[in-house]
Amino acid sequence: MLVIAAIGIAIVVLLIVWAKLHAVLALTIGALFVGIGSGISLEKSHHLL
Repeated sequence: MLVIAAIGIAIVVLLIVWAKLHAVLALTIGALFVGIGSGISLEKSHHLL
């Protein structure tokens, strides 16, 4: 789980610094990666919105 979180943080940093992506969009993509990587299914996660 810590490895997935670390990769998620790295994705956010790379998207902001290297790809010059807006921070909110980069955080959203990173959060989606961590959520899917930790086993949360997309069918169950739409109830959180």
